[in-house]
Amino acid sequence: MKDNSKFIGDHTELFGKLLNQTFDALLVSKLIGKDLQTVFANQTYYSISGLSEDDVIGSHPRITASTTSANNLYDSILTHFKKDSRFETECTCLNKAGSPFWAIIKSFPLNADGEKFCVTIIKEITIRKKRENELKKALQEAESSKIVKDKFLANMSHEMRTPLNGILGMTQLLEGKDLDEENADYVEEIKISAENLLAIVNDILEFNSLRSTDFKLENRKFNIRKLLRQVLDNIRNQTEEKGLELELVISKNVPEYLVGDSVRLSQIVMNILSNSVKFTKNGEIAIYVTNRDVENGKIPIDLKIKDTGIGIPESMINNIFESFNQASKSTSYKFGGTGLGLSLVKQLVGYMDGKIEVESTEGVGTSVSLQIPFYLPDKAIDFKTLKSSETDSERENFSGHKILIVDDYTVNRRIVKGMMKKLGVEADEAEDGSTALEMVDQYDYSAVFMDVHMPGMGGLEATRRIREHEEKSKRNIPVIAITASVLDRDIEECKQAGMDGFIAKPFTYDELYNSFKEFIKNGRSSNSKTDTQKNDSSGLDLNSLYELTGGDEDLLKEIMDLFLDQTPGLMKKILSNFASNEYDKVKEFSHTLKPTFTYVGMDKATEFAEQIELMAGENNPDAEKLEELINDLDVICSQAIEKVKKARASMS
Repeated sequence: MKDNSKFIGDHTELFGKLLNQTFDALLVSKLIGKDLQTVFANQTYYSISGLSEDDVIGSHPRITASTTSANNLYDSILTHFKKDSRFETECTCLNKAGSPFWAIIKSFPLNADGEKFCVTIIKEITIRKKRENELKKALQEAESSKIVKDKFLANMSHEMRTPLNGILGMTQLLEGKDLDEENADYVEEIKISAENLLAIVNDILEFNSLRSTDFKLENRKFNIRKLLRQVLDNIRNQTEEKGLELELVISKNVPEYLVGDSVRLSQIVMNILSNSVKFTKNGEIAIYVTNRDVENGKIPIDLKIKDTGIGIPESMINNIFESFNQASKSTSYKFGGTGLGLSLVKQLVGYMDGKIEVESTEGVGTSVSLQIPFYLPDKAIDFKTLKSSETDSERENFSGHKILIVDDYTVNRRIVKGMMKKLGVEADEAEDGSTALEMVDQYDYSAVFMDVHMPGMGGLEATRRIREHEEKSKRNIPVIAITASVLDRDIEECKQAGMDGFIAKPFTYDELYNSFKEFIKNGRSSNSKTDTQKNDSSGLDLNSLYELTGGDEDLLKEIMDLFLDQTPGLMKKILSNFASNEYDKVKEFSHTLKPTFTYVGMDKATEFAEQIELMAGENNPDAEKLEELINDLDVICSQAIEKVKKARASMS
């Protein structure tokens, strides 16, 4: 340090020039009487402010050319200087010409040569703020686009699921009839086709699922020969129109039945065949199926799809599995004429632990080879069949029970009524919520199956009114949503309205039976939440907190105690400092509170705390909006504190 001091003392001119060449503006002032007076300003300050030396030296430290703003900033700098504390803020400034610029203002006391000085540094951040605003605007536009997309997907899903529910529901009822072999095959083919279409609707609805770890395969027992013949039948008209030969050759060693995701397999094969039809002008398309030896309980099935089409240039073969989109920018399926895209096919094959390879000669044709392992029925566990998991004789009979079915679509009511009739349950019908309310008042139903979207009074409003009426009548009837709206927010809306269960259209006989059975045996408490839970908007998820601690109960207790110890006091300080207009303290305690919310997963509270911190740090914050944010945060905190208190007490 002595060497440094000596060097500075010997080179005062050098350091004077350095101060004038720094990128940040610098003001030095000292206390004369009760006020600070500027004794030095570097060249950068004069450049960004547009002020002259006569304007600055001997005056208060002046940050902006706006008198009101300058006085407010000066008061804050002076107050902190007298307290020997640092001051920092981010604000909009004006130069002498009236042009605005953004800056970070920092001031702090500094003792030198027996005197106390106030040093103020102004860092211009106009370009950074511009980029931040552009990013914010882009995020808002993206969010707006997401809302439009979600609304479209919800509407599309609802409109497609409703008729699909009719098709699948009726086929399930037909399965229970005494059909001859030919008609039984027709019914099964209708059901398989409808299930394939439903799978595609689900994939469109959740088009990001292929990129996430949430993607799940569904194992079911299926006849591979029948499945492949049906896939070929689906494109036979197209091949006949083009005069193409279509052939399926399956080795006799391939087992009749396999267990795996038959829907995904048919989608993969259908997509590859669609590409073959599209790019083959004459000749043939053939599928060859063989098998390999059983490994680890699975039998690898080899499928080779060959065509005599235009082929793929050798230079492009390595690129065909890269992500691409023919019809849109989304990663949703391109099915039924536009194709899934080989990139998504490869992902599906990968999820099924399979392999895919392509060989092609331009002008000769293309061969796509698949190898996908499947379970054998005697080796597989936990798989579904196309038939119901229980026979009617194995199911409980619920004679004496009566339900109400509320749906504006006649076919849906007939399906539920027909299925419940097989269980011995009587059913009344209502076309809208208003009629349902009248009938619930008149009859003592064991349960209500309620559609959500109906003309007039919808299912959500009807359920709310049923719950309001129950507070007087003391009845507690289960209300189960049957709806084609299946987004997370739709399910949450059903819960908030007071619905106890949720069945997505199209549904199976088993799903309807199991849901009804659960409520008849256990009542509403089996699935319904308490009023406290329903009204809880804190966002605190104790299950997530448990996972975060790895199940370590001692650590969980410690985090809970820390939360209960810190949060009430910090929230109280934010409220009291806001009341006394000490916004710098509001900013400080909001900043301190943020990590507390983060480690318990309260994203909404974290967001509020960030907004409060930013707004409280502004030069002239909007007090009304700031108060609203603080009050919202206080409500969330109160709910979370009560929730943690109860959970912590149960662990003592």
